[in-house]
Amino acid sequence: LVNHQWLSASIGREQQRFDFAERCLQRSEKMLSSSQGLSRLVQMQIRLEEAKLMECRGYFKPAIQTTKLITNLIEDQTSQENSDKQFEWTELKADSLLTCGIWTRKHRVESAKFVHENYLMPAVAVCRKLWVERQVSIDATRRLAASCLALAQNAATLFENVNAKITSKEWKAKQLFLEDQRTKLRELDLARKGKKVIESHESRIYVGIKTSISRLEEELQTGESDLCQFATLALQAFGEALAICDGSSRENWTRHVFQMVSIWFSSNHRVPNMNEDVAELIQTIPSFRFVSLSHQLFSRMSSKQGEAWDPFQVTLQKLVCLMCRGHPYHCLPQIMALSNGSVGKNEGEEEHDPKVQAARNVLTSLRTDANDNQLQLYHAYEAVTKSYHLLAMAKPTDAQKSERTKNAEIPISAFLTDQEKQFGSILARFTCVPCVLTKPPTLLENQNYGSLEVNPPGSELIRGFKATCALTESGVTLPKIVKCIGSTGKTFKQIVKGGDDIRQDAVMQQVFTYTNELMRLRTASVSSEIPQKLSRSTGKTLNLVTYAIVPLSPESGILEWVDNTQSLNDYLLDKFDGTRRLPGAHSRYYEGEWSTSLCRKKSNEAKSSEKRKVFDKICDNISPVFRFFFVEKFGHDLQKWHTAKMAYTRFCAVSSIVGHILGIGDRHSQNILVHQKTGKIVHIDFGMVFEQGQLLRIPETVPFRLTRDIVDGMGPLGTEGTFTAAAEETMRILRSNSNELLTILSAVVNDPIYELKKSTAKARARQDDDGEEDANNRNGDEVGAGARETEEPKNDLTAMHAIARIKEKLQGYEEGASSEQLSVDGQVQLLINAARDPDSLCRLFCGW
Repeated sequence: LVNHQWLSASIGREQQRFDFAERCLQRSEKMLSSSQGLSRLVQMQIRLEEAKLMECRGYFKPAIQTTKLITNLIEDQTSQENSDKQFEWTELKADSLLTCGIWTRKHRVESAKFVHENYLMPAVAVCRKLWVERQVSIDATRRLAASCLALAQNAATLFENVNAKITSKEWKAKQLFLEDQRTKLRELDLARKGKKVIESHESRIYVGIKTSISRLEEELQTGESDLCQFATLALQAFGEALAICDGSSRENWTRHVFQMVSIWFSSNHRVPNMNEDVAELIQTIPSFRFVSLSHQLFSRMSSKQGEAWDPFQVTLQKLVCLMCRGHPYHCLPQIMALSNGSVGKNEGEEEHDPKVQAARNVLTSLRTDANDNQLQLYHAYEAVTKSYHLLAMAKPTDAQKSERTKNAEIPISAFLTDQEKQFGSILARFTCVPCVLTKPPTLLENQNYGSLEVNPPGSELIRGFKATCALTESGVTLPKIVKCIGSTGKTFKQIVKGGDDIRQDAVMQQVFTYTNELMRLRTASVSSEIPQKLSRSTGKTLNLVTYAIVPLSPESGILEWVDNTQSLNDYLLDKFDGTRRLPGAHSRYYEGEWSTSLCRKKSNEAKSSEKRKVFDKICDNISPVFRFFFVEKFGHDLQKWHTAKMAYTRFCAVSSIVGHILGIGDRHSQNILVHQKTGKIVHIDFGMVFEQGQLLRIPETVPFRLTRDIVDGMGPLGTEGTFTAAAEETMRILRSNSNELLTILSAVVNDPIYELKKSTAKARARQDDDGEEDANNRNGDEVGAGARETEEPKNDLTAMHAIARIKEKLQGYEEGASSEQLSVDGQVQLLINAARDPDSLCRLFCGW
């Protein structure tokens, strides 16, 4: 009965039902006091559970003291207990050591090095012993994985501290001072050689310099030694945890894989034998763990002279090969895109592009070791992606452009004139064909995707394509809309885009996916009261809408078509189908008010000193209308209307806060879609991130888009209520998981393929030139005042600034807050006010 109460208390605590857990423990206490026959083991188990409950309620000091006492008592008791209880005592010892180590590090009660030596290392040793004795049982495996993970995180913290120290200006100053002292010592040695008698003061100087040199050398060597030790220990511990962990754990393993790879990337050239250690680890870690990092891993491949057989490159390319063999449907499109990285370059440049050559070397290695089905699949992927690329890069004729507004269908053969390059001919040549590129299968730990001739779980093989395609109505490059047909007959609509690099968009979708994972696991890092408050306000889980993006080369790619969506621009403003005007919501509901073109003209012509006055006049003469979208689409059912409006408000809040933290710009009305069946907001085109919008000739000075039409769709309360509650919860989740998010983003901004500055020039051109933009949503006239030119910063400095700025935001520091650290509520309210500030809005680019 006591054991039952103890287990009930543990379950209640894990479910954050602390009152229930406390009642169970109180009943256990009464039973303990009335029963003399209960073992010492049961008493210690209950005491440890009491300590865990105290820590959950914020009383961490007594909790840590209790755990330390239990740990010491267990050391004395272990040798005295009967052999039949030895295993239970060892389990309790492992739990108490691990719990004490995690808490003391979490609350900074002891130094990281002390925790490492006195708690975490012993905990791993005990857990490893249990794991071996229990023949790899599930409980023993999870306990060992948790202890290895705690050790790895602590070692990673120590590594980061040492790394920050030895890369600081102070450390470099010490190195320079050491060289200066060595120079002085050599000079004194030369001077002393010619002297028979050395003066006492000269001897003191000489000894002082030698002592200084010895002390500095020892300090510098200790720093380098600690760096190597902690980096190796972190990698080994992460590797062991990742190798044995199971998929049922609620732990966010993606974060830990990023940490492990980040340490490897940053220190492989400084730590001896690190690449050899990683080569051994990747043989034991399931390759599916690395698929989420495929962008960062693949982009670091190189075949430069002297690098092809570099230990880092050898290990990296072995890992890439393992990923491609184990998960071909997820990894082959990316390796094919990298092998096409020389598209648009001269023939000589193509031969010497190290990344392209490295990707082709990997493909050659894959083909060499492949069986017949795998070889067929590799060749099929290569042929299909090349045809996709040719279709993307094919330029439509003037006649075809003129028909796009009429939704005219154009034969794909008009763009792919070579019969051998047409999709039907390619698919007919292979028995193993790719799956639908915009719908990859479920990622499987066991790598069992079937025989490659049947549909993989969660996806379909490509059976064919509809013979015709259409052109999008807007966009400089006029992407093509194709319909891919799966093996079950289902149609998958895709956008085939050429003349634009969408790799940055793909990376941002990767970040969004990880952000969604943080929100899914939010109960692990926020108090139980907040989700209850949020549930009353919104009733749904927070997340972002993501969609598949598959780069084919630096100039082409495929995007998943999000069905049943409409851009804000298409709903609000008038459109032209070539022969007639289709009125937008503003014209339909407020026919006598100013037209959009008139508003733009007045804004363009206004002088800097008159901007605010003209902006207010425009607001007086054009009314927000987006509330009518929900009346039109959902007005037939009150429940659906309310559900859609609430979903719209929640998704606006999440995308606004996440977009602000990541510095996503260019959020004009054509880049924001609304789902016509659910009301959810979908953002597209992430060419400007990490506050690149502030580098434009007319800088973007608001944190996110919260214009009158956006707020109008939220209902009478506007930003009060649901929007603010969801925004605060999103900010709270991001701030409480700031370390995890910064780990991911650091890997992203340091990606060699990822160029922070690549889209700023294009966005400036959009502001300067309206000739290439759709007349419905762009006006590129000069605005005179407020225009500026800003030089692009160097990419490495930009990356450092981007991470530093994100870190500031996640700590609650915002521009306009007088360097004051804001609470979550205060930060969100400041951002809402800044986004709606008419003084900022009136100076934005008029096409925004």
